[in-house]
Amino acid sequence: MKTTVATLLIFLLIFQTLSSISPPDAILKKIEFIEKEVEQIRGLKFEEKPKIIIITREDAKLLFSPPRPTKEMKLWEIIYKVTFILPPEASLFKEEKEDTANWIAATVGDKIYIIRENFLESGDVALRATAHELTHILQRDLNATYSGRTLDETLAIRALVEGDADLVADMFCKKNGIKIVKITNISRKYTYWSLNVFPYVFGDRFVRFLYEKGGWKLVNQAYKNPPTSTKVVMFPELYLKGWKPENVTVNEKGILEDTLGAYYVFLISWEIYDWGTAMEIARGWAGDRIVLTRNNKVIWKIKFENKELASLFEKALKSLAQGQKIAKYKIERMNSTVEMVAQFKPPSS
Repeated sequence: MKTTVATLLIFLLIFQTLSSISPPDAILKKIEFIEKEVEQIRGLKFEEKPKIIIITREDAKLLFSPPRPTKEMKLWEIIYKVTFILPPEASLFKEEKEDTANWIAATVGDKIYIIRENFLESGDVALRATAHELTHILQRDLNATYSGRTLDETLAIRALVEGDADLVADMFCKKNGIKIVKITNISRKYTYWSLNVFPYVFGDRFVRFLYEKGGWKLVNQAYKNPPTSTKVVMFPELYLKGWKPENVTVNEKGILEDTLGAYYVFLISWEIYDWGTAMEIARGWAGDRIVLTRNNKVIWKIKFENKELASLFEKALKSLAQGQKIAKYKIERMNSTVEMVAQFKPPSS
């Protein structure tokens, strides 16, 4: 009980401090200018003036950094490690914590948090970041959501949301003669980082494709029929055709069950093959299901459109599993379906 009261008092003190911070005039004036520009570019109006909260890097660490690894984080760390996305020696908690105060602006609900030091030190990059975040506020009128039923669907939905905001930010920069600085590609070496930047790198291309086909009208319509898989984001013509992934089942229940998706398959394939081959394998992904059981067994079943692509992915998994000490692997292919069973070995075992 004492711990609960102490925690509550700490958060009250934090928010009282934040509410007393008055935004520097230099930042406020720039934001007011960007607000008008973003409204004009996107063709939407703010229902009310966006709430801007200026914080410091230390404030960001207190507000947004997880105090300790959550149960869900621990489970996902096992998934990421046995599927070769996170190195065996890495810590998912550390990966998440390191990103806590590196951003310029972030939208939470109807508020935009801006880290004062990062904004003032970033020059024109800060202006683009603010235009991006202001677009997120406008997206509330479109009933934008930021999560789906699976990892695959969540990344796809976020690609729409982030790609939309990126396109607006780019248009704002071009209109005002500002150099565009943003993430434009992914890393073959840092796979977990590449997984997380999918909404920005591929979302940018996806929304630009929609905009070039049908302007903001088509982009707005996408919020009523959001992409359900990373595959249609990577290959946007499939989105317009209404492509949907197949339902894949695993005959075991687990403490974590999910669908990882075409992009996840691409990242794993890219560790072994060249970009073109990895993209071909991803395009041939038809659906998947992964299950983590209570005894740390991971079962991942992936279905492809043909057995040739399934064979390529089977070889990639076997190559990556060779010599791994983090789990004992069994990888098999049945026609166009690949199944990987991995018994995770905790570090202490």
